[in-house]
Amino acid sequence: MKTEASRRMKNVRQLLLGRSISLMGSGIYTICLPLYILKISGSLTQMGFFYALTALPAVAFTIPLGIFVERRNHKKILIICDVVSGTLFLFMALLSMNNRLEMLWLYAFGMILGVIDRIFYLSSSVLFSELNTSDTLEKMNGLKSICDNTASVCAPMVGTMLFGAFGFTMVLLINAFSFLLSSLQEMLIEYPRIQSTEKSDKVRNQLKEGIHYVIHAKHILAMFLLVMSLNFFVAPSEEIYYPGILIQLHHLPEAWYGFTSGCFVIGTLLAGILVYRIKNMNLERYMKELFLANSSVMAFMGLLSLIMPSDWKLLFYLLFLILMMIEGMLNAFVNIPLISGFQRDVDISMQARFFSLLTFCSNLLIPIGIAYAGILSEWLRPDGAFIVQNLMVILLVMIVYYLKDKGSKKLEKS
Repeated sequence: MKTEASRRMKNVRQLLLGRSISLMGSGIYTICLPLYILKISGSLTQMGFFYALTALPAVAFTIPLGIFVERRNHKKILIICDVVSGTLFLFMALLSMNNRLEMLWLYAFGMILGVIDRIFYLSSSVLFSELNTSDTLEKMNGLKSICDNTASVCAPMVGTMLFGAFGFTMVLLINAFSFLLSSLQEMLIEYPRIQSTEKSDKVRNQLKEGIHYVIHAKHILAMFLLVMSLNFFVAPSEEIYYPGILIQLHHLPEAWYGFTSGCFVIGTLLAGILVYRIKNMNLERYMKELFLANSSVMAFMGLLSLIMPSDWKLLFYLLFLILMMIEGMLNAFVNIPLISGFQRDVDISMQARFFSLLTFCSNLLIPIGIAYAGILSEWLRPDGAFIVQNLMVILLVMIVYYLKDKGSKKLEKS
């Protein structure tokens, strides 16, 4: 007879497998979509407008979606999301077969799929917490990191091969199949959730309650603000700093740039494997040190760019790749216990609202951070700006943990 612990682990693995299948399909679609847009429109401006406009509904409705998701059966929501997404992709494939998949259709489907993706993310985050215990969260988040990064590595390679060999219609059909297969996988999850008997309140009141909860849980608020700030300071790395350092300053071939992301993903995969395989790793004890190490490595990458002679391109590039792998590991070592902490400390009844608030606030700061990073890079060079940004993060982490420790000592005295 199965123990409760083994049953829980089986359910978590069923969730992650279903999630990985749909992520693989989405990743293939994501890498091929810009190629298709360029093919039918020939315009980078059109592509920019497409991504900006299709992202708006998901960002605008993130908080109401979190409230909608909160008191519903999260397993059913995942299955419905996958079935609807699969059906939409089948319809898109049918249009593509008949040469009728034009930009207007892509805009409409993009907006709808963006909202569905946000609902899926919020539901799967809460369901993951419900299926785990506080003792298994960090270990299973390590497995989740392995699954997510494996999909992110494989999907672009498979997607470009499929697009080149069989065209966009085949990509859409495979994506539809992946979502439908994922829904079948999720049906196997045992989910004896007791439905809330509380009467639903108005959206405005539920939002106020969620904000009140975050503000008055001081340790959660501190980490919430830290995550928001990190999105502002660190999110521009891939868009501004890394290409600025490698291509603009050191004049490395653009083809080489893609390997930096590959090294980062390899680092996150290695970290996920370590967290999953090593018992009682308890990274949360070292969160402050991991935050500081993460930013120190990135600051060193900027310093290396400043001091390395311009004719030592190959050596600089090899060192940069090694540092990117280390950065990927440290990034995962920070994110896994950080998410595990939120999943453990935030009440289950509040998690959908909490994650929707966190996602919404972070998404607002990212474009502002990217714009600011671009201005700072023009003024200080990309490597100088990268050093300054990461020194700011180090200072911010020191302040947050000083205030947290001070608050903890006050509580102990009282």
